[in-house]
Amino acid sequence: MSGRIELHGLAGPPGSALGELLGTGLRRLPPGGGGEGEPIVGAITATDADLAAAGADLAKGAARPEAMAARLRRRGYAVSWGEPVRVADRAELLRRCRERGRASVAAVEADPSLLGEMQVGSWFDSSWRLRALRRLLGGGSGRRLLALAAPRSPRWLAALADLVFWAGVREAAADPLWRRLTASSYTALVYHRFAGELKPGQERIDISPRRFGRHLWALRLAGYRPLPAERLLAFHAGEGEMPRRRVAITIDDGVADCLRPLARHSDWSPQLFVPTAELGGQAHWIDGEEIATWEQIRALAAGGVGIGSHTRHHRRLTAVEDEEREEELAGSLAELRQRLAEPLEILAYPNGDHDGAVCAAARAAGYRAAYTTEKGRNGAGTDPFRLRRVSVHGHDGVLAILWKAATGEGLPGPWLRLRGR
Repeated sequence: MSGRIELHGLAGPPGSALGELLGTGLRRLPPGGGGEGEPIVGAITATDADLAAAGADLAKGAARPEAMAARLRRRGYAVSWGEPVRVADRAELLRRCRERGRASVAAVEADPSLLGEMQVGSWFDSSWRLRALRRLLGGGSGRRLLALAAPRSPRWLAALADLVFWAGVREAAADPLWRRLTASSYTALVYHRFAGELKPGQERIDISPRRFGRHLWALRLAGYRPLPAERLLAFHAGEGEMPRRRVAITIDDGVADCLRPLARHSDWSPQLFVPTAELGGQAHWIDGEEIATWEQIRALAAGGVGIGSHTRHHRRLTAVEDEEREEELAGSLAELRQRLAEPLEILAYPNGDHDGAVCAAARAAGYRAAYTTEKGRNGAGTDPFRLRRVSVHGHDGVLAILWKAATGEGLPGPWLRLRGR
């Protein structure tokens, strides 16, 4: 079933100062701080039948158009943007934002599957700086302070609208839901090699086993605990909150030098992602390094290491035809199920390469989640087929690993420049 829908943003009166600031419509703050964020949905145009079907069991309110648009997108409806809804002034704009926040809570309570497709599920799509700003300025006095700068800058106006939206969410959300939306999260770290050789070109993916051990020691000392794959999957299926300071240790490629370190630290519930058709061979994507054998992988699995898929041949999934992509995905999972007693139904995209079609193919192949290489923390609203991870590099020490575990992000520029010197 498919059709067309037209969405409408929120804009100011033509020729007014507010109209100039909003342009074609209010947008969310962009996740990384640059570029443009997604437009805010203020209204939706579709046939009466489509609106009735998409709005079933959703309460009327300012978030209803966004929720209906998400449902219709799932059904394959093509989306275009029409003339925006005009608001009279900034006060009306902010009132609508607050109402959207309050109504969003009712929408996801009626249909929890909408969480990952609405702004109310996007808290952890933002950088640590924006999350800190929301907590620092989220009160009424903070919003009034920000309002002094808002009229002169589109970015500040978007920030003010963001704060007001989350204030509305907080007003409507009971404490358990608020914690799940804004405090329940985890970081996934990704490693590759454990040789410590730092060959030219491999400095960013190779650390010594001793340094790996120090990373885990520092994490445990700082109060971090392992996040088993089963708990991760349950969290993204909507089961409860994520305990604080949980970190998933993931390893890509299955290069043979990972065997001993992972066996030694299996109490951290590491997740190893292997290219199933390449096991026992050489990694054509990493200078021909030796890859573990099936026998060695089975021994790791028996010792408590989770084994998941890195496809069959470690190919970029956006660069292959549909039939080959299906074989890379479904074939790898079938091999894991055939060879191992309890493989992980989780995928790590080779090179983090993915798009909407790849995510849909992974779901259709039988996976329950998939990791990218996009940085950030993962929350309840994170798409389980776009899980974020932060890479661990060969020169990362104890402070670096604690920063990455806390923020889910790479080291700040000044830190990297200082380390370079």
